Amino acid sequence: LDVDIAGGGIPSPLNRVVFRSGTGPDTYAGGLPTGADVDDDGTRATQAPNFPYTNFFTGLFTLGRSSGNLWISRTFGGGDWNDAATWEDASGNQRTSPPSLAANSDVIIRNGRTVTISTAAEARTLTMDDATGTLVIQSTLDFSTAAGAQWLSQRTDFLAGTVEYQTGNVYADVYQNLVINGATGTANSDDTPAQTAITVNGNLTKQSATAFTSLSGNPISVLGSYTNTAGDATYNGGLTVSGNATVEAGNIGGSVTISGGTLTMNGGSFNVSGGTLTLNNGSSNTINGSLASPIFNNLVFNIGTGSIALGGSVNSVQVRGNFTLIDAGTGSPGMTNGRVIMNGSAAQSVLGSGNSTIENFEVDNSAGVTLSRNLTARSTLFLSNGILNTSGTSLMTAAATSGGGPSTYVNGPLVLGGTGAGYPKNYPVGDGSVYRPLQITTGTNAATLQRVQLVNSSPLSAGATPGSPLASISAFRYWELTDADATAAGTQAGDQVILGYVLDPVDDGITSLSPYPLRVAARPAPLAGAFSDYGGTDVASFLGVRGVQSNSLTNTLRFYTLGSINVSDAPLPVELISFTGTSSRVGVVLNWATASERESAGFLINRRILSAGQTEWQKLDDYTRNPALVSKNSTNGAQYTYTDVSDLPVGTIVEYRLDEVSFNGVIERLREVRVETRFSTVISDFALEQNYPNPFNPTTNIPYQLKERSKVTLEVYNTLGQKVATLVDAVQERGNYAPMFNAATLASGMYFYRLKAQGSSQTFVQTKKMMLVK
Repeated sequence: LDVDIAGGGIPSPLNRVVFRSGTGPDTYAGGLPTGADVDDDGTRATQAPNFPYTNFFTGLFTLGRSSGNLWISRTFGGGDWNDAATWEDASGNQRTSPPSLAANSDVIIRNGRTVTISTAAEARTLTMDDATGTLVIQSTLDFSTAAGAQWLSQRTDFLAGTVEYQTGNVYADVYQNLVINGATGTANSDDTPAQTAITVNGNLTKQSATAFTSLSGNPISVLGSYTNTAGDATYNGGLTVSGNATVEAGNIGGSVTISGGTLTMNGGSFNVSGGTLTLNNGSSNTINGSLASPIFNNLVFNIGTGSIALGGSVNSVQVRGNFTLIDAGTGSPGMTNGRVIMNGSAAQSVLGSGNSTIENFEVDNSAGVTLSRNLTARSTLFLSNGILNTSGTSLMTAAATSGGGPSTYVNGPLVLGGTGAGYPKNYPVGDGSVYRPLQITTGTNAATLQRVQLVNSSPLSAGATPGSPLASISAFRYWELTDADATAAGTQAGDQVILGYVLDPVDDGITSLSPYPLRVAARPAPLAGAFSDYGGTDVASFLGVRGVQSNSLTNTLRFYTLGSINVSDAPLPVELISFTGTSSRVGVVLNWATASERESAGFLINRRILSAGQTEWQKLDDYTRNPALVSKNSTNGAQYTYTDVSDLPVGTIVEYRLDEVSFNGVIERLREVRVETRFSTVISDFALEQNYPNPFNPTTNIPYQLKERSKVTLEVYNTLGQKVATLVDAVQERGNYAPMFNAATLASGMYFYRLKAQGSSQTFVQTKKMMLVK
C-alpha cells in the first residue's frame, strides 16, 4: 500500500501512521515505511508500509498521527500559553508545566479555547482543529532552538480556528482564519526552503489602528472574505481575495484583487500612492456601502463578460491614479450605473481593452486625463477641470456633455450620440492649447453618432479658399465633422452648428464685429477647394467663448471654419500659419510662416523673461532696424527666421510675441510662444566649442562665441596642413554662432578647424580637430 503523506493535515515532526477502517473502530495497521513511523519532510513522497497481516483482506485505510507528547487546551482553567492550567494530556489530565521544546511538546488548541501567547513561548508542533479555537500572538513562538529557526511552517497545521497577530510580523504559513490586530508586517518562515506565501483558507480581518505593510515577497491569498475594520494596510506582495471584501476604515494600498461579487465601502479608501485595486469577476460585481463616493488610487475593472454596479449609498467612484476597464470584447454592459470621476493631482490615464461601457465619466484634474482605449459613457461626459486627451484610436463617446471651457475640454476627437442623446449636442473640443467648441444646435436625429475634431492648422495651407460671397476664411484652424469612424461626412440634412471663437487678433485674427462680418464656412471633402457661406448669427456666449451660428446645412458637409464677407473688416486679416521657438546653442530660434500677406510693413519681436519675473513685454527687435523682419508681402505666404542671441542661462523661461505692422502703421498682435532654454548663451569670453555631431557625415556645425565685435575667420585644414574650406571671413557682432561645414567632397579622416577673432581688446586664436567618417 502506497500512501501520499504530504498535505495530510498533520504537522511535522509528528509521526504518520496508517489505520485500517472496518466495521468497527479504526485499528492501527502499521507505520511508514516498513513498520517505522516517519516524519513529514514537506515533500509529496509516497511511503510503503509493512502491514502485520498475512492474509488478503478488504477494507478502508486512513492516515493518522501518533499521540506524541500532547498538550491539549482544556475546556476550563487558564488561557495563557505559559500557564500549565491551560493544558491537559491525551488522557485528560492537567499538565503540570506549559509546552516547551525541552519536553518535545505537541500542542493542540481545541475545545473552543482562546490561548494567548503573552510572553515568549515554545512548542515542537502546533495544531488547531477546532473551528472556535483561537490563538492570540502577543509575543514570540519558537518551534526550534536553532538560531534563525523561530517559525517553522512544517510544524504547524491550522485546520480550523483563528490565528490573531497582535504584534510583530505575520509569518508565511497556511491559516484557516487570520486576524491582523497590531502586527506591522510579514516575514518568511524559517523552514528550508523558506515558505513565502501566506494562505488563508477562510477569512482575513485587519483590525486596530496600527498600520500594516506586507513585504513584496509575501503574497497573501484569501479563499474567503476580507474585512478592514481599522487602520491602514499596504499589501506590497499582493492581496488576492476570492470572496467579498468590506472596508470600514483605513487606507488600503499595494496590489489588491477581489474576485468575489461585492466590495462594501463603509469608510476608508484604496487611495494609497502606487496602489491598485482590481475587481476581477467574470459575471458581476457590486460596489456598495455607506460612502457616497469611495476613493481609489489605481482602479481596475476586469469584468470579463460581466458588469459592475454601484449600490447602497455609492453613486460614484473617485480615481486618483489610472482607471483600467478590461472585458472579453463581447459587448458586456460594463459599469451599469453611477459615475467614474478622474480627480488625481498628476496626469492620469484610462487603460484596458474591449468594448464595454460606463454610465457617466468625469474629468476633474488640472493635470489632464489621457485615453489609451476607446471609452463610451452611455449618459454624460462631465468636464469639470482639466483636459481629456483622445485620439483616432482612443475615442471618447457619450450621449451628452456637461461643462467645458478654455481650461477643460477634449483635446482630440469627440463622438456624441446614441440612446438618450438630445439637442443641442455640445462638443467642447480643442487642439493642443487651443480651445474652440462646436455645437450641433438642431438636426434630424440626435441619436446618430457624430464625431467632431478641431484641427489647429490653417486650411489655407491645404488648398482651401473662400468661395463667393466670402472675402476670407480662417488661416488658423478648422473643424472636421464626420461619422463615428471618420469615414464619411457626419453632417445630417437640417443640422445647424455653432462655431466658437474669441474676439482677439492673436488667437483668431478677429478685431471687430461691427458691422457683423462672420459666417460659418463649410465644404464637403476634400479640405482643398472653395468654402461656401452657410450664414452667420452672433452668439455672444457659447461654452466660455463667443460663437457664430449657421443656417440649415446639407448632409455632405465635412469641414467647417470661420469666414467673413467683408474685406476691410475680415475676421482674419493676418494669415499666420505657425509661430514656433526652439532653444539652440546659438540662441532661441524663432520661426514663423504666413499663408498670405498684404500691405504689411514688417514684424516686431517682443519678449518677456518669465523666470526673471518680467510681466511686461519689451521690444527685442523690429523691421526698421533688421531687414530680416521686413514683410515680403507675398500672396502665397512666406517663411521667416529670427534668432535671439541674448545672454540667457540654461533653464530660462522666455515668452516671445510676434506683431505685424501694416503700411498705415496699425500694429496687430499675432501669436505668442514660450521657450525654456536648453543651452546657455551667456557670453563672458571668446570661445571655440567642439563641433556637433562628431564624428560626422557629411555635415557638422562648429559653434563659437564672440565677447565683442570682431573680424572673424574660420578655416578648415587637412592633416597635411592644407586649407580645404573657409567658413567665415567677415566682421561679426558679439554673440553665439554655429556655421555649418559640408564635407561632401572630402575624404574620410581627421580635419582641423581654426578660429581667429580680432576684437578691440584682444585677438583670439584656437584650433580643434574633428573626424569625418563616410
